[in-house]
Amino acid sequence: MSSTQSLENVVSADDADPLVDFLREAGAQDCGHAGGRTLLDHLLGTREVLRRWQVPRWLQDVGALHSVYSTDVYKFQLVPKARRKDVRALVGVRAERLAWLFCVLPRSDLFAAADRLRAEGNERFPIENRDGKVVKLSRTDLCHLLVVHMANEGEQVCGADGGPGLWLARVSLLGSKLPRSAISLPQVFDSCTVVVSGVHERRARAAYTAGIEALGEPATARDSFAVASVACPWVGEPFVWRAYAALREGRSEDALMWSSHAMRTMESLGIAWDKRLSFDQWTSLASLLHEAATARATALPPFDLNRPSTVLADLSASLARATPAATPEPPVLDGKDAQRFHAYVATFAARPRIHWLGQYPGLAKQAWHDPARFPIVASLEDAFHDIRHEIGSVDATQFHREAEPIGRTGSWDVLMFYERGRKNVEACSRCPITAEIIERAGAIRTLPGLIYASRLKPGTHINAHQGPTNIRVRCHLPLLVPDGDCAIRVGAETRRWEEGRCVVFDDSLDHEAWNHGSGDRIVLIVDLWHPDLSIEEIALLRGLHHYAAVQAASLNNYWAANARARAEAYH
Repeated sequence: MSSTQSLENVVSADDADPLVDFLREAGAQDCGHAGGRTLLDHLLGTREVLRRWQVPRWLQDVGALHSVYSTDVYKFQLVPKARRKDVRALVGVRAERLAWLFCVLPRSDLFAAADRLRAEGNERFPIENRDGKVVKLSRTDLCHLLVVHMANEGEQVCGADGGPGLWLARVSLLGSKLPRSAISLPQVFDSCTVVVSGVHERRARAAYTAGIEALGEPATARDSFAVASVACPWVGEPFVWRAYAALREGRSEDALMWSSHAMRTMESLGIAWDKRLSFDQWTSLASLLHEAATARATALPPFDLNRPSTVLADLSASLARATPAATPEPPVLDGKDAQRFHAYVATFAARPRIHWLGQYPGLAKQAWHDPARFPIVASLEDAFHDIRHEIGSVDATQFHREAEPIGRTGSWDVLMFYERGRKNVEACSRCPITAEIIERAGAIRTLPGLIYASRLKPGTHINAHQGPTNIRVRCHLPLLVPDGDCAIRVGAETRRWEEGRCVVFDDSLDHEAWNHGSGDRIVLIVDLWHPDLSIEEIALLRGLHHYAAVQAASLNNYWAANARARAEAYH
Protein backbone atom coordinates (compact mmCIF):
# COMPACT_ATOMS: atom_id res chain seq x y z
CA MET A 1 0.00 0.00 0.00
CA SER A 2 1.50 3.36 -0.94
CA SER A 3 1.20 6.44 1.23
CA THR A 4 -1.65 7.64 -0.98
CA GLN A 5 -3.72 4.49 -0.61
CA SER A 6 -6.52 4.18 1.91
CA LEU A 7 -6.50 1.75 4.78
CA GLU A 8 -10.29 1.87 4.77
CA ASN A 9 -10.44 -0.79 2.07
CA VAL A 10 -8.18 -3.09 4.06
CA VAL A 11 -10.36 -3.00 7.15
CA SER A 12 -12.76 -5.29 5.24
CA ALA A 13 -15.15 -6.82 7.73
CA ASP A 14 -14.50 -3.98 10.16
CA ASP A 15 -17.98 -2.84 9.16
CA ALA A 16 -18.85 -4.92 12.23
CA ASP A 17 -16.37 -2.96 14.38
CA PRO A 18 -18.27 -0.27 16.36
CA LEU A 19 -15.14 1.84 16.86
CA VAL A 20 -14.47 1.96 13.10
CA ASP A 21 -18.12 2.83 12.51
CA PHE A 22 -17.85 5.63 15.06
CA LEU A 23 -14.74 7.10 13.42
CA ARG A 24 -16.35 6.96 10.00
CA GLU A 25 -19.54 8.55 11.31
CA ALA A 26 -17.38 11.33 12.76
CA GLY A 27 -15.83 11.86 9.29
CA ALA A 28 -12.28 10.59 9.89
CA GLN A 29 -12.11 9.27 6.32
CA ASP A 30 -12.66 12.82 5.02
CA CYS A 31 -9.90 14.45 7.09
CA GLY A 32 -6.42 14.77 5.65
CA HIS A 33 -3.28 13.55 7.40
CA ALA A 34 0.45 13.32 6.71
CA GLY A 35 1.63 11.54 3.58
CA GLY A 36 -1.54 12.19 1.62
CA ARG A 37 -3.54 9.71 3.68
CA THR A 38 -6.69 10.22 5.70
CA LEU A 39 -6.94 10.53 9.45
CA LEU A 40 -8.82 7.24 9.48
CA ASP A 41 -5.87 5.54 7.80
CA HIS A 42 -3.50 6.81 10.48
CA LEU A 43 -5.76 6.00 13.44
CA LEU A 44 -6.42 2.45 12.29
CA GLY A 45 -2.78 2.02 11.27
CA THR A 46 -1.66 3.00 14.79
CA ARG A 47 -4.08 0.49 16.26
CA GLU A 48 -2.66 -2.18 13.94
CA VAL A 49 0.90 -1.44 15.10
CA LEU A 50 -0.17 -1.79 18.74
CA ARG A 51 -1.95 -5.04 17.87
CA ARG A 52 1.25 -6.41 16.33
CA TRP A 53 3.10 -5.35 19.47
CA GLN A 54 0.62 -7.51 21.39
CA VAL A 55 -0.46 -4.80 23.84
CA PRO A 56 -3.86 -5.23 25.57
CA ARG A 57 -6.93 -4.69 23.38
CA TRP A 58 -8.06 -1.62 25.32
CA LEU A 59 -4.68 0.02 24.65
CA GLN A 60 -5.03 -0.82 20.95
CA ASP A 61 -8.28 1.16 21.06
CA VAL A 62 -6.38 4.10 22.54
CA GLY A 63 -4.21 3.98 19.43
CA ALA A 64 -7.34 4.34 17.27
CA LEU A 65 -8.42 7.39 19.30
CA HIS A 66 -5.11 9.03 20.11
CA SER A 67 -5.76 12.32 18.27
CA VAL A 68 -9.54 12.50 17.90
CA TYR A 69 -9.87 15.33 20.47
CA SER A 70 -6.97 17.23 18.78
CA THR A 71 -3.43 17.45 20.19
CA ASP A 72 -0.70 20.04 20.49
CA VAL A 73 0.66 18.61 17.21
CA TYR A 74 -2.53 17.74 15.27
CA LYS A 75 -4.85 20.69 15.76
CA PHE A 76 -7.99 19.37 14.07
CA GLN A 77 -10.67 18.19 16.52
CA LEU A 78 -12.59 15.23 15.10
CA VAL A 79 -14.65 14.53 18.22
CA PRO A 80 -15.79 17.39 20.50
CA LYS A 81 -15.31 17.19 24.27
CA ALA A 82 -19.08 16.96 24.71
CA ARG A 83 -19.05 13.48 23.13
CA ARG A 84 -16.58 11.94 25.59
CA LYS A 85 -19.40 9.98 27.18
CA ASP A 86 -20.19 8.38 23.81
CA VAL A 87 -16.57 7.31 23.44
CA ARG A 88 -16.56 5.91 27.00
CA ALA A 89 -19.63 3.83 26.20
CA LEU A 90 -17.82 2.51 23.13
CA VAL A 91 -14.36 1.58 24.48
CA GLY A 92 -14.66 1.84 28.27
CA VAL A 93 -13.58 4.41 30.84
CA ARG A 94 -9.91 3.36 30.96
CA ALA A 95 -9.26 3.57 27.21
CA GLU A 96 -11.19 6.84 26.76
CA ARG A 97 -9.39 8.48 29.69
CA LEU A 98 -5.96 7.59 28.30
CA ALA A 99 -6.94 8.78 24.79
CA TRP A 100 -8.12 12.08 26.31
CA LEU A 101 -4.85 12.48 28.24
CA PHE A 102 -2.83 11.76 25.10
CA CYS A 103 -4.69 14.60 23.39
CA VAL A 104 -4.57 17.24 26.15
CA LEU A 105 -1.07 16.70 27.63
CA PRO A 106 1.81 18.42 25.84
CA ARG A 107 4.01 15.83 24.15
CA SER A 108 7.23 17.53 25.28
CA ASP A 109 6.16 17.21 28.93
CA LEU A 110 5.47 13.50 28.46
CA PHE A 111 8.97 13.04 27.05
CA ALA A 112 10.49 15.00 29.95
CA ALA A 113 8.61 12.82 32.44
CA ALA A 114 9.97 9.72 30.70
CA ASP A 115 13.48 10.70 31.83
CA ARG A 116 12.31 10.29 35.45
CA LEU A 117 10.58 6.93 35.00
CA ARG A 118 13.48 4.82 36.23
CA ALA A 119 14.21 7.02 39.26
CA GLU A 120 13.39 5.48 42.63
CA GLY A 121 10.34 6.84 44.42
CA ASN A 122 8.71 8.47 41.41
CA GLU A 123 5.19 7.07 41.47
CA ARG A 124 3.26 10.16 40.34
CA PHE A 125 4.18 12.47 37.49
CA PRO A 126 2.43 15.85 37.56
CA ILE A 127 1.94 17.38 34.09
CA GLU A 128 -0.02 20.52 33.25
CA ASN A 129 -2.56 20.01 30.48
CA ARG A 130 -3.39 22.51 27.78
CA ASP A 131 -6.15 24.01 29.96
CA GLY A 132 -3.69 24.80 32.77
CA LYS A 133 -4.85 21.99 35.06
CA VAL A 134 -2.30 19.64 36.63
CA VAL A 135 -2.81 15.93 35.98
CA LYS A 136 -0.92 13.43 38.14
CA LEU A 137 -0.09 10.43 36.00
CA SER A 138 0.74 7.04 37.49
CA ARG A 139 3.85 5.24 36.24
CA THR A 140 1.66 2.81 34.31
CA ASP A 141 -0.36 5.60 32.70
CA LEU A 142 2.82 7.38 31.61
CA CYS A 143 4.30 4.16 30.18
CA HIS A 144 1.11 3.43 28.22
CA LEU A 145 1.02 6.96 26.80
CA LEU A 146 4.64 6.64 25.67
CA VAL A 147 3.96 3.27 23.98
CA VAL A 148 1.04 4.83 22.10
CA HIS A 149 3.29 7.69 20.97
CA MET A 150 5.94 5.22 19.78
CA ALA A 151 3.36 3.45 17.62
CA ASN A 152 1.89 6.78 16.46
CA GLU A 153 5.25 8.16 15.33
CA GLY A 154 6.53 4.96 13.75
CA GLU A 155 3.29 4.46 11.83
CA GLN A 156 3.30 7.83 10.09
CA VAL A 157 6.86 9.12 9.63
CA CYS A 158 8.20 8.67 6.12
CA GLY A 159 10.21 10.50 3.48
CA ALA A 160 8.69 12.87 0.96
CA ASP A 161 8.35 9.99 -1.54
CA GLY A 162 6.94 7.60 1.05
CA GLY A 163 10.34 5.96 1.58
CA PRO A 164 12.07 5.55 4.95
CA GLY A 165 11.94 8.52 7.32
CA LEU A 166 14.04 9.19 10.40
CA TRP A 167 12.25 7.95 13.51
CA LEU A 168 13.90 4.74 14.69
CA ALA A 169 16.47 6.47 16.91
CA ARG A 170 13.86 8.62 18.66
CA VAL A 171 11.36 5.83 19.17
CA SER A 172 13.94 3.29 20.36
CA LEU A 173 15.38 5.81 22.84
CA LEU A 174 11.91 6.47 24.21
CA GLY A 175 11.23 2.74 24.52
CA SER A 176 14.50 2.19 26.39
CA LYS A 177 13.25 4.49 29.16
CA LEU A 178 10.27 2.25 29.94
CA PRO A 179 10.79 0.27 33.16
CA ARG A 180 10.18 -3.44 32.76
CA SER A 181 8.24 -3.60 36.01
CA ALA A 182 5.59 -1.12 34.88
CA ILE A 183 4.12 -2.78 31.78
CA SER A 184 4.63 -5.69 29.43
CA LEU A 185 7.00 -4.21 26.86
CA PRO A 186 6.56 -4.58 23.10
CA GLN A 187 9.03 -6.95 21.40
CA VAL A 188 10.24 -4.13 19.17
CA PHE A 189 13.97 -3.30 19.51
CA ASP A 190 14.61 -6.44 21.54
CA SER A 191 11.90 -5.67 24.11
CA CYS A 192 12.86 -1.99 24.12
CA THR A 193 16.40 -2.68 25.35
CA VAL A 194 18.22 -1.48 22.22
CA VAL A 195 18.67 2.15 21.18
CA VAL A 196 19.23 2.67 17.46
CA SER A 197 22.03 5.13 16.74
CA GLY A 198 20.97 8.15 14.73
CA VAL A 199 24.17 7.84 12.72
CA HIS A 200 23.39 4.21 11.88
CA GLU A 201 19.80 5.08 11.01
CA ARG A 202 20.91 7.72 8.50
CA ARG A 203 23.55 5.39 7.08
CA ALA A 204 20.98 2.63 6.65
CA ARG A 205 18.56 4.95 4.88
CA ALA A 206 21.24 6.27 2.50
CA ALA A 207 22.48 2.77 1.64
CA TYR A 208 18.93 1.48 1.20
CA THR A 209 18.08 4.34 -1.16
CA ALA A 210 21.23 3.62 -3.16
CA GLY A 211 20.23 -0.05 -3.37
CA ILE A 212 16.74 0.81 -4.63
CA GLU A 213 18.24 3.01 -7.34
CA ALA A 214 20.59 0.18 -8.36
CA LEU A 215 18.07 -2.68 -8.47
CA GLY A 216 18.93 -3.19 -12.15
CA GLU A 217 22.55 -3.83 -11.14
CA PRO A 218 22.35 -6.81 -8.77
CA ALA A 219 25.91 -6.66 -7.42
CA THR A 220 25.73 -2.95 -6.57
CA ALA A 221 22.26 -3.31 -5.07
CA ARG A 222 23.32 -6.34 -3.06
CA ASP A 223 26.23 -4.46 -1.49
CA SER A 224 24.07 -1.43 -0.69
CA PHE A 225 21.35 -3.52 0.98
CA ALA A 226 24.05 -5.36 2.94
CA VAL A 227 25.31 -2.05 4.31
CA ALA A 228 21.75 -1.01 5.19
CA SER A 229 20.97 -4.26 7.00
CA VAL A 230 24.21 -4.11 8.99
CA ALA A 231 23.75 -0.45 9.93
CA CYS A 232 20.18 -1.06 11.11
CA PRO A 233 19.24 -4.75 11.51
CA TRP A 234 15.88 -3.86 13.10
CA VAL A 235 14.06 -3.18 9.82
CA GLY A 236 13.06 -5.91 7.37
CA GLU A 237 12.99 -4.19 3.97
CA PRO A 238 16.75 -4.41 3.24
CA PHE A 239 16.57 -8.16 3.96
CA VAL A 240 13.63 -8.48 1.54
CA TRP A 241 15.73 -7.02 -1.25
CA ARG A 242 18.79 -9.06 -0.27
CA ALA A 243 16.60 -12.15 -0.73
CA TYR A 244 15.50 -10.83 -4.12
CA ALA A 245 19.11 -10.10 -5.19
CA ALA A 246 20.22 -13.58 -4.05
CA LEU A 247 17.38 -15.18 -6.00
CA ARG A 248 18.29 -13.28 -9.17
CA GLU A 249 21.85 -14.59 -8.83
CA GLY A 250 20.68 -18.17 -8.34
CA ARG A 251 21.64 -18.36 -4.64
CA SER A 252 18.48 -20.06 -3.38
CA GLU A 253 19.87 -20.94 0.06
CA ASP A 254 20.81 -17.33 0.73
CA ALA A 255 17.42 -16.19 -0.57
CA LEU A 256 15.72 -18.55 1.89
CA MET A 257 17.81 -17.20 4.72
CA TRP A 258 17.25 -13.51 3.89
CA SER A 259 13.51 -13.88 3.27
CA SER A 260 13.07 -15.77 6.54
CA HIS A 261 15.08 -13.11 8.34
CA ALA A 262 12.98 -10.39 6.72
CA MET A 263 9.75 -11.95 7.93
CA ARG A 264 11.05 -12.35 11.49
CA THR A 265 12.42 -8.82 11.60
CA MET A 266 9.26 -7.24 10.23
CA GLU A 267 7.15 -9.20 12.69
CA SER A 268 9.25 -7.84 15.56
CA LEU A 269 9.12 -4.21 14.40
CA GLY A 270 5.47 -4.38 13.35
CA ILE A 271 5.79 -1.26 11.17
CA ALA A 272 6.68 -0.69 7.53
CA TRP A 273 9.92 1.28 7.44
CA ASP A 274 9.63 1.97 3.70
CA LYS A 275 6.03 3.14 3.46
CA ARG A 276 5.83 2.93 -0.32
CA LEU A 277 4.42 -0.48 0.52
CA SER A 278 2.26 -1.36 3.51
CA PHE A 279 3.38 -3.66 6.28
CA ASP A 280 1.19 -6.44 4.91
CA GLN A 281 2.54 -5.94 1.39
CA TRP A 282 6.13 -6.14 2.62
CA THR A 283 5.44 -9.36 4.50
CA SER A 284 3.65 -10.74 1.44
CA LEU A 285 6.65 -9.82 -0.72
CA ALA A 286 9.03 -11.58 1.70
CA SER A 287 6.74 -14.62 1.72
CA LEU A 288 6.63 -14.75 -2.10
CA LEU A 289 10.41 -14.57 -2.27
CA HIS A 290 10.63 -17.34 0.29
CA GLU A 291 8.32 -19.48 -1.86
CA ALA A 292 10.40 -18.71 -4.94
CA ALA A 293 13.59 -19.67 -3.13
CA THR A 294 12.00 -22.88 -1.88
CA ALA A 295 11.00 -23.73 -5.46
CA ARG A 296 14.48 -22.64 -6.67
CA ALA A 297 12.86 -20.33 -9.20
CA THR A 298 15.20 -18.58 -11.62
CA ALA A 299 15.26 -15.72 -14.10
CA LEU A 300 13.38 -13.12 -12.05
CA PRO A 301 13.40 -9.65 -13.67
CA PRO A 302 14.15 -6.33 -11.91
CA PHE A 303 11.21 -4.54 -10.31
CA ASP A 304 10.50 -0.84 -10.00
CA LEU A 305 9.73 0.05 -6.40
CA ASN A 306 8.42 3.40 -7.60
CA ARG A 307 5.30 1.45 -8.66
CA PRO A 308 4.32 0.03 -5.26
CA SER A 309 0.75 -0.77 -6.21
CA THR A 310 1.93 -3.18 -8.93
CA VAL A 311 5.15 -4.63 -7.54
CA LEU A 312 3.42 -7.55 -5.83
CA ALA A 313 1.37 -8.37 -8.91
CA ASP A 314 4.51 -8.16 -11.06
CA LEU A 315 6.37 -10.49 -8.73
CA SER A 316 3.49 -12.96 -8.54
CA ALA A 317 3.24 -13.04 -12.33
CA SER A 318 7.01 -13.45 -12.70
CA LEU A 319 7.06 -16.31 -10.21
CA ALA A 320 4.29 -18.02 -12.15
CA ARG A 321 6.45 -17.78 -15.29
CA ALA A 322 9.77 -18.50 -13.59
CA THR A 323 11.47 -21.75 -14.44
CA PRO A 324 12.23 -23.88 -11.41
CA ALA A 325 15.78 -25.08 -11.25
CA ALA A 326 16.12 -28.72 -12.11
CA THR A 327 15.65 -30.88 -9.05
CA PRO A 328 18.86 -32.86 -8.60
CA GLU A 329 18.66 -36.61 -8.53
CA PRO A 330 18.87 -37.91 -4.95
CA PRO A 331 22.30 -39.33 -4.15
CA VAL A 332 22.56 -43.11 -4.29
CA LEU A 333 24.78 -44.99 -1.88
CA ASP A 334 26.15 -48.47 -2.33
CA GLY A 335 28.68 -50.75 -0.71
CA LYS A 336 30.40 -49.60 2.48
CA ASP A 337 29.10 -46.02 2.11
CA ALA A 338 25.51 -47.23 2.32
CA GLN A 339 26.28 -49.53 5.25
CA ARG A 340 27.93 -46.88 7.39
CA PHE A 341 25.35 -44.16 6.57
CA HIS A 342 22.48 -46.45 7.58
CA ALA A 343 24.42 -47.50 10.68
CA TYR A 344 24.91 -43.82 11.58
CA VAL A 345 21.21 -42.96 11.17
CA ALA A 346 20.22 -46.10 13.09
CA THR A 347 22.08 -44.82 16.16
CA PHE A 348 19.47 -42.05 16.54
CA ALA A 349 16.72 -44.64 16.97
CA ALA A 350 18.79 -46.99 19.11
CA ARG A 351 20.10 -44.24 21.38
CA PRO A 352 17.58 -41.32 21.42
CA ARG A 353 19.72 -39.42 23.91
CA ILE A 354 22.82 -39.56 21.73
CA HIS A 355 24.94 -36.41 21.96
CA TRP A 356 23.48 -34.35 19.09
CA LEU A 357 25.40 -35.49 15.96
CA GLY A 358 27.27 -38.48 17.37
CA GLN A 359 30.06 -40.50 15.79
CA TYR A 360 29.98 -41.61 12.15
CA PRO A 361 31.29 -45.17 11.67
CA GLY A 362 34.23 -46.02 9.46
CA LEU A 363 36.05 -42.65 9.46
CA ALA A 364 39.78 -42.65 10.15
CA LYS A 365 40.85 -41.29 13.52
CA GLN A 366 43.81 -39.10 12.64
CA ALA A 367 44.88 -36.18 14.81
CA TRP A 368 46.43 -34.02 12.08
CA HIS A 369 45.44 -33.91 8.40
CA ASP A 370 47.39 -32.69 5.40
CA PRO A 371 45.97 -29.20 4.63
CA ALA A 372 46.69 -29.71 0.92
CA ARG A 373 43.84 -32.26 0.77
CA PHE A 374 41.28 -29.46 1.29
CA PRO A 375 40.72 -26.99 -1.60
CA ILE A 376 39.55 -24.20 0.74
CA VAL A 377 43.00 -24.04 2.35
CA ALA A 378 44.60 -22.49 -0.74
CA SER A 379 41.83 -19.87 -0.92
CA LEU A 380 42.23 -18.99 2.75
CA GLU A 381 46.00 -18.74 2.60
CA ASP A 382 45.93 -16.69 -0.63
CA ALA A 383 43.54 -14.20 1.02
CA PHE A 384 45.36 -14.22 4.37
CA HIS A 385 46.21 -10.50 4.40
CA ASP A 386 42.69 -9.47 3.35
CA ILE A 387 41.07 -11.76 5.93
CA ARG A 388 43.38 -10.50 8.68
CA HIS A 389 42.61 -6.90 7.74
CA GLU A 390 38.83 -7.51 7.69
CA ILE A 391 38.68 -9.29 11.02
CA GLY A 392 41.18 -6.89 12.55
CA SER A 393 38.98 -3.97 11.49
CA VAL A 394 35.89 -5.31 13.27
CA ASP A 395 35.20 -3.40 16.46
CA ALA A 396 36.43 -5.40 19.47
CA THR A 397 32.98 -5.12 21.05
CA GLN A 398 31.59 -7.37 18.28
CA PHE A 399 33.47 -10.29 19.87
CA HIS A 400 31.77 -12.05 22.77
CA ARG A 401 32.79 -14.62 25.36
CA GLU A 402 32.89 -18.17 24.00
CA ALA A 403 29.72 -19.63 25.51
CA GLU A 404 30.49 -23.34 25.19
CA PRO A 405 30.90 -25.06 28.59
CA ILE A 406 34.60 -25.74 28.08
CA GLY A 407 36.90 -25.09 31.00
CA ARG A 408 39.42 -22.31 30.58
CA THR A 409 41.52 -19.76 32.38
CA GLY A 410 41.92 -16.26 31.01
CA SER A 411 39.88 -14.65 28.23
CA TRP A 412 38.52 -16.51 25.18
CA ASP A 413 36.34 -14.45 22.82
CA VAL A 414 34.77 -15.25 19.46
CA LEU A 415 33.26 -13.53 16.41
CA MET A 416 30.76 -15.92 14.84
CA PHE A 417 30.25 -16.10 11.07
CA TYR A 418 28.20 -19.32 11.06
CA GLU A 419 27.00 -21.12 14.16
CA ARG A 420 25.49 -24.53 13.50
CA GLY A 421 23.76 -23.46 10.30
CA ARG A 422 22.79 -19.92 11.28
CA LYS A 423 24.57 -17.08 9.54
CA ASN A 424 25.69 -14.04 11.49
CA VAL A 425 24.57 -11.44 8.96
CA GLU A 426 26.38 -8.52 10.52
CA ALA A 427 29.74 -10.28 10.86
CA CYS A 428 29.62 -11.65 7.30
CA SER A 429 28.68 -8.23 5.93
CA ARG A 430 31.61 -6.61 7.73
CA CYS A 431 34.00 -9.23 6.33
CA PRO A 432 32.86 -9.79 2.71
CA ILE A 433 36.06 -11.45 1.45
CA THR A 434 36.08 -13.88 4.36
CA ALA A 435 32.36 -14.62 3.88
CA GLU A 436 32.73 -15.11 0.12
CA ILE A 437 35.45 -17.75 0.58
CA ILE A 438 33.45 -19.51 3.30
CA GLU A 439 30.33 -19.64 1.12
CA ARG A 440 32.11 -20.64 -2.09
CA ALA A 441 34.73 -23.16 -1.07
CA GLY A 442 33.01 -26.00 0.75
CA ALA A 443 33.00 -25.04 4.42
CA ILE A 444 30.30 -26.68 6.53
CA ARG A 445 27.44 -24.19 6.85
CA THR A 446 24.86 -26.66 8.18
CA LEU A 447 24.13 -28.09 11.61
CA PRO A 448 27.55 -29.56 12.55
CA GLY A 449 29.60 -26.58 11.37
CA LEU A 450 31.08 -23.63 13.23
CA ILE A 451 32.94 -20.83 11.45
CA TYR A 452 34.32 -18.06 13.60
CA ALA A 453 37.29 -15.95 14.61
CA SER A 454 38.74 -17.04 17.95
CA ARG A 455 40.74 -14.66 20.13
CA LEU A 456 42.84 -15.77 23.11
CA LYS A 457 44.20 -13.04 25.34
CA PRO A 458 47.68 -13.52 26.86
CA GLY A 459 47.57 -15.93 29.79
CA THR A 460 44.62 -17.92 28.42
CA HIS A 461 44.48 -21.73 28.47
CA ILE A 462 41.59 -23.75 27.02
CA ASN A 463 41.35 -27.04 28.89
CA ALA A 464 41.55 -30.39 27.13
CA HIS A 465 38.22 -31.34 25.53
CA GLN A 466 36.67 -33.22 22.60
CA GLY A 467 34.35 -31.99 19.85
CA PRO A 468 30.86 -33.53 19.55
CA THR A 469 31.22 -35.36 16.22
CA ASN A 470 33.78 -36.85 13.87
CA ILE A 471 31.98 -35.98 10.62
CA ARG A 472 33.93 -32.73 10.58
CA VAL A 473 37.56 -31.72 10.81
CA ARG A 474 38.66 -28.27 11.90
CA CYS A 475 40.82 -25.84 9.93
CA HIS A 476 42.70 -23.01 11.64
CA LEU A 477 43.98 -20.05 9.63
CA PRO A 478 46.26 -18.21 12.11
CA LEU A 479 45.85 -14.46 11.69
CA LEU A 480 47.81 -13.19 14.68
CA VAL A 481 50.31 -15.29 16.66
CA PRO A 482 52.35 -13.60 19.41
CA ASP A 483 55.89 -14.39 20.42
CA GLY A 484 56.28 -16.86 23.25
CA ASP A 485 54.50 -20.06 24.25
CA CYS A 486 51.38 -20.14 22.05
CA ALA A 487 50.31 -23.51 20.67
CA ILE A 488 47.72 -26.28 20.28
CA ARG A 489 47.91 -29.95 21.24
CA VAL A 490 45.86 -32.61 19.42
CA GLY A 491 46.34 -36.15 20.66
CA ALA A 492 49.98 -36.59 21.57
CA GLU A 493 51.42 -33.87 19.30
CA THR A 494 51.75 -30.15 20.00
CA ARG A 495 52.14 -27.61 17.20
CA ARG A 496 52.73 -23.87 17.20
CA TRP A 497 50.61 -21.78 14.82
CA GLU A 498 52.29 -19.90 11.97
CA GLU A 499 50.58 -16.80 10.65
CA GLY A 500 49.04 -17.42 7.22
CA ARG A 501 49.60 -21.22 7.29
CA CYS A 502 46.55 -23.40 7.85
CA VAL A 503 46.47 -26.45 10.11
CA VAL A 504 43.71 -29.08 9.93
CA PHE A 505 42.96 -31.49 12.77
CA ASP A 506 40.25 -33.80 14.09
CA ASP A 507 38.62 -31.92 16.93
CA SER A 508 36.65 -34.98 18.06
CA LEU A 509 39.94 -36.14 19.56
CA ASP A 510 41.35 -34.81 22.82
CA HIS A 511 42.87 -31.36 22.29
CA GLU A 512 43.72 -28.14 24.12
CA ALA A 513 45.11 -24.71 23.24
CA TRP A 514 46.90 -21.93 25.08
CA ASN A 515 48.40 -18.50 24.70
CA HIS A 516 51.16 -17.66 27.16
CA GLY A 517 52.65 -15.23 24.68
CA SER A 518 53.04 -11.47 24.67
CA GLY A 519 49.87 -10.49 22.77
CA ASP A 520 46.53 -11.69 21.41
CA ARG A 521 46.27 -14.90 19.40
CA ILE A 522 43.58 -14.77 16.69
CA VAL A 523 42.71 -17.61 14.31
CA LEU A 524 39.91 -18.07 11.80
CA ILE A 525 38.28 -21.44 12.50
CA VAL A 526 36.47 -23.20 9.63
CA ASP A 527 34.84 -26.61 9.95
CA LEU A 528 35.18 -28.96 6.95
CA TRP A 529 33.72 -32.36 6.06
CA HIS A 530 35.84 -35.32 7.10
CA PRO A 531 37.86 -36.30 3.99
CA ASP A 532 36.78 -39.96 4.23
CA LEU A 533 33.13 -39.06 3.55
CA SER A 534 32.02 -39.62 -0.05
CA ILE A 535 30.28 -36.92 -2.08
CA GLU A 536 27.03 -38.90 -1.80
CA GLU A 537 27.33 -39.21 1.97
CA ILE A 538 27.94 -35.47 2.32
CA ALA A 539 24.88 -34.72 0.15
CA LEU A 540 22.70 -36.94 2.35
CA LEU A 541 24.11 -35.45 5.55
CA ARG A 542 23.43 -31.95 4.26
CA GLY A 543 19.87 -32.96 3.46
CA LEU A 544 19.46 -34.44 6.93
CA HIS A 545 20.75 -31.26 8.56
CA HIS A 546 18.64 -29.02 6.34
CA TYR A 547 15.55 -31.05 7.22
CA ALA A 548 16.30 -30.66 10.94
CA ALA A 549 16.78 -26.89 10.60
CA VAL A 550 13.57 -26.41 8.58
CA GLN A 551 11.55 -28.47 11.06
CA ALA A 552 13.03 -26.54 14.01
CA ALA A 553 12.09 -23.22 12.40
CA SER A 554 8.62 -24.48 11.54
CA LEU A 555 8.03 -25.69 15.09
CA ASN A 556 9.24 -22.40 16.57
CA ASN A 557 6.88 -20.48 14.28
CA TYR A 558 4.02 -22.84 15.14
CA TRP A 559 4.59 -22.53 18.88
CA ALA A 560 4.95 -18.75 18.62
CA ALA A 561 1.70 -18.46 16.64
CA ASN A 562 -0.13 -20.48 19.28
CA ALA A 563 1.39 -18.33 22.02
CA ARG A 564 0.17 -15.18 20.24
CA ALA A 565 -3.28 -16.68 19.81
CA ARG A 566 -3.43 -17.51 23.52
CA ALA A 567 -2.28 -13.99 24.40
CA GLU A 568 -4.92 -12.44 22.12
CA ALA A 569 -7.62 -14.65 23.65
CA TYR A 570 -6.48 -13.60 27.13
CA HIS A 571 -6.52 -9.90 26.24
